[in-house]
Amino acid sequence: MGKQTKSSKKFAKQGNVKSAIAKRRAKQKIQKLSADRSDRRRAEREAKKSVKNATRNLSKKRSTPSSSSNSGKDGQADVAGLSVDDFMSEQFLQSSEDESEDEDRKIKLNPPSKRQRKGTKDQKNDANKDDEAGGSGSNSNSGSDDDDDDEMDMAAMSVQDPEFAKFLAKNDPSAMDFNPNGDGSDSESDSDAEDEASNAAASKRLAATNTEILTANKLAVISKAAFEDRGLGGLRNVVRAFAAATHMTDVDSQVASSYHYVITNSTVYNDLMLAAVTKLHGAFAHHLPTKNNALPSTSAKWGQLKVSVKSFLKNFLHFMEGVTDTSMLLMLINNIQPYVPFIASLPVLPKRYLRDLLKVWSTTTKSDLRSSCFLSIRQLAITTPFPFVEQCMKGIYLSFVRNAKTMNEQSRPAVAMMAKCIVELLGVDLVAAYQHAFVYIRQLAIHLRNAIKNKSKDAYAAVFNWQYMNCLMVWAAVISTYPQENQLQPLMYPLVQIIIGTVNLVPAARYFPMRFHCVELLNKLSAATGGTLIPIPSLLIDVLRCPEFGKSRPSTRKAPQMEYLVKVSTKELQTKAYQEVCITKALELLENHFQIHKWSISFPELAHSTVAALRKFSRDSQVARWRQQCKAAMTRIQKQSIIVEDRRNSATFGPKDLERAKNFMSSEASAAQQRFLREQAKQEEQHVVEAQTSKKGKQSKKGKQEGQEQSGAVAGNTKRKGKGAPKVNVEEEADDNGEDMVEDLVLSESDSD
Repeated sequence: MGKQTKSSKKFAKQGNVKSAIAKRRAKQKIQKLSADRSDRRRAEREAKKSVKNATRNLSKKRSTPSSSSNSGKDGQADVAGLSVDDFMSEQFLQSSEDESEDEDRKIKLNPPSKRQRKGTKDQKNDANKDDEAGGSGSNSNSGSDDDDDDEMDMAAMSVQDPEFAKFLAKNDPSAMDFNPNGDGSDSESDSDAEDEASNAAASKRLAATNTEILTANKLAVISKAAFEDRGLGGLRNVVRAFAAATHMTDVDSQVASSYHYVITNSTVYNDLMLAAVTKLHGAFAHHLPTKNNALPSTSAKWGQLKVSVKSFLKNFLHFMEGVTDTSMLLMLINNIQPYVPFIASLPVLPKRYLRDLLKVWSTTTKSDLRSSCFLSIRQLAITTPFPFVEQCMKGIYLSFVRNAKTMNEQSRPAVAMMAKCIVELLGVDLVAAYQHAFVYIRQLAIHLRNAIKNKSKDAYAAVFNWQYMNCLMVWAAVISTYPQENQLQPLMYPLVQIIIGTVNLVPAARYFPMRFHCVELLNKLSAATGGTLIPIPSLLIDVLRCPEFGKSRPSTRKAPQMEYLVKVSTKELQTKAYQEVCITKALELLENHFQIHKWSISFPELAHSTVAALRKFSRDSQVARWRQQCKAAMTRIQKQSIIVEDRRNSATFGPKDLERAKNFMSSEASAAQQRFLREQAKQEEQHVVEAQTSKKGKQSKKGKQEGQEQSGAVAGNTKRKGKGAPKVNVEEEADDNGEDMVEDLVLSESDSD
């Protein structure tokens, strides 16, 4: 042995010698196995090749017809005295029996694998069938002679080559028990034996799975062990039974049958599900005690119960995904809330549970179910460690955007409820909320910028829709709820710029509904931030100056419901009802704006230009009703200006004293702003209630109309028809035309007039 090098000594000191030797031996073992596998495959290929050559030679010799049946018997007499080599070199093979024996001897010389033996046996049977079909025409007695020859061949083979006979007796006993007088009964008995063997194997597999039928007594035993005795074994048994129950209806039968327990009774199933859902959280909490409301993963016994907790929660979520009944789903979501800390302790389940909750929260039509889903989402966001709250905020906002594409009497309560949920969830972490609000407000600005640059029909359609409007409404509500400087007040300026840019994008009269929605958001932001001055009057004065107003056509249409529209058609633009609604709404929003700033020290200066514009509109308008409304609004604004001027004249400070000027009548201003916000919230709730009641009223009215139609049809069969055309009730027809507000919404969202 040579001298060790410096690197070898260093390698030995590191303690890697044994591991290197073990790796080397493992590599050598793998190489040896690979070499053995290659040799075995090579031997199998050679065996397959030899069998193929033998089959080809037999097919050539089968083509030469036999002279008589006696020649076969002479050949059999010669076979008994030949060795294997002489037999392979002879050229006298003429019958199917000799051919099959030749194949068997070749297999014996180089025995193949089981699959090859099966293929060779099939080839031998096919060759025998071909020979029987070919020999039936030449000699009618050849069938009985062939059977005798087969029996003699088997006897001769057992004498000549006992090793090969032993091989056949072990691997193919049917070849040695050859029955020349058989008529197919052996094949039937073989098939019966195979069926019995398969049934026995199936029973063995069933026994190997260690399945057990869950009875009521067994359920009572494991429930007592889990919930009363507080045993881990009983707890695990309940979890295993619950897993089997949740997968009973799976499409994959192998998955459903792979569990330990089998449930065949509906009563046992109901008792098991009720006990597991309502009691397991107490058992888990008993075995996993924590301090200071920490996660169960911090408990000392978490390693013992982690698998059971994960199995139960995964099966619970799997079961909840398959439930379609709303009452059942509400019960499950309410009962899963105690398990939220356990879900938060596992790395994969919170995201899956959040996805399921958001799907139900955004698509359900039941308000109580939506509230339960949100409470679970909020609890999950608070309980799970920090990065997960961002996923909750992102998921709930995107779910809202995907499902807030329309606004009508049916969808308005759901949209309002989802918006309140978003506002509540963002208040959990205002730092993360600021980041998400900045990103999504910027996306709205990008949509508006594309519409301003492209000025195309599609670009305008991306802005003038309810999805975009609802997004603006959500972020305005968020900033109004958290308006302080250390909260979300810095995001107010970009949001106000986006709203004003949306109003000025297309200043056409048919887009006035969108303008009114945006002005309402601006008033709300101004009141929530302590009277921040926003240039709102100019946006409303443009409505009063619209040249298309005052040139209306007579129409019997009802006044449009502006709260469900973002734009109207050109035909509806020319109606008197639409123009009156726009003028009334503009004056109302204008008074709301001055109601917010009514106690500001600069109120007279703010109202001066607006009063002048209103005076001009009341003088030039041709509609008497509009002039009266405008004069009434102008009078109220002027009266408030006089009050503020009188209080300001009695002030003891100058304009340069900004602090005292800011606090001028601050208590009255704050009270007025809070009063405005309360009135707005009350109006929103009233609109939601009206939408719900109108929805129920329509359904009841529809049912009454169907009943009246049925009764009228029955009565019409008994009465004689009158002369002339039937009378039409104009009021009922107008009600029917005004009911379907969904069609008006679709019409307003379409860009084709």
